[in-house]
Order: sequence, then structure tokens, then C-alpha cells
Amino acid sequence: MVNRDSVLPRNRADVYPTHVEAFLATQWHASRRAKPTGPFTEDCMADPRQAVEAWLDALEALDPDRAIDSLSDDVVIETETLREPIHGKETLRRLLKEGFGAYESIRVDRRNIVASGHEVALLLSMKVRFGKDMELLGETLPTRGKDVEIMGAAFVSVDDAGKIRRVARVRDTLGLVRQLGLPAEQVERLMSKVESATKVPPSRAA
Repeated sequence: MVNRDSVLPRNRADVYPTHVEAFLATQWHASRRAKPTGPFTEDCMADPRQAVEAWLDALEALDPDRAIDSLSDDVVIETETLREPIHGKETLRRLLKEGFGAYESIRVDRRNIVASGHEVALLLSMKVRFGKDMELLGETLPTRGKDVEIMGAAFVSVDDAGKIRRVARVRDTLGLVRQLGLPAEQVERLMSKVESATKVPPSRAA
């Protein structure tokens, strides 16, 4: 019979945990090197935070095409200024391309970004410099040469393909209007035009 004491050191309390830790560390590294392909593996879901960061990068680069490409085809955008959500990225494409022509620069201070599963929450501060007046839906906004700073927050959902499928945004719109010196009548008129341009046809709403 083998004497266990002759195989294991007497002071097993110190040595045994070390052996276990070494074994577990080896298994952990091996699992990280493996490339599982099953339907519920970690690789199946894109990193939602990375998707949102890429979207913000596109905005800072004044690249409307890249910003739109970050969105799913059926994206839904909710804002504090519109009574109904904006549906679909083609509507957003028009609004972004019209609006981006007025920007000279956009800088996004990413104060806090928290991701969990498919959801991302952001707290942002944006500094915008306008190079010329903004032409949007037939309205000319007096933005030339102005600098504004906007605080805002957003709640974003990202799909498995890494595309943004829903954005719920709130910002200091009153502060923005005051900084730009926009008359209340023009703001009301512009919001009405945006709502008309983004209204979902009855066949799609059903």
C-alpha cells in the first residue's frame, strides 16, 4: 500500500491550494485560446459599447454615411422634442446630410458609458462649432460662426450584428435654443416639419 504521506508533503495546507490555482489558471488560459462556434458563444454578440463608440467617432468625424451605417435598417430614435419616434435610417440620412453641412467641428466628451448585455447608457457633453448657417427642411437657422455646448444622455440598444437598433435621447434643448438665439416661432415650425418628415405611413404603423 502506498503511504499517502510519502507522496504528498506533510504541510498540504500550503501546497494543495497552489496546485489547484495553477491547474485552474491553465484551464482558464486554454479556454481563452479556444474558438467556440456554438450558437450561444460570446463571439456571437458584438460588443455594444464598441458599436456606440464607433457611432460617436463618426459624428466627431462629420461623416454622416458612417454614422448612418452604424444603425440597423429599422432603427427607432426617440427624442425629447418629438411626440413620435423616428423610424428607419433613410429618414435620418436626409436629416443628417442636410444638417452636417453647417458643422465645422463636433467634439464629444464621453463622461460616462455603461454597457450591460445589448444595452448602453451614455452621459455626454458635446461642443459644436458651426461654420455656416444650417439649412434644414426649408428652414435657415442662424448658426454661422457660433459655438454651443450641449449636455445630454442616451439609452442605446445594439443588435447581435453590432448595429444600433434603438436610441432614446434627452438633451438640454432649451439651452441649445438660447445659445443659438433661435426665435420660438422658428423652433415650433422646424419641429412640426421634422415630425411630418419622419411620420410613419399607416401601412407601416399597423
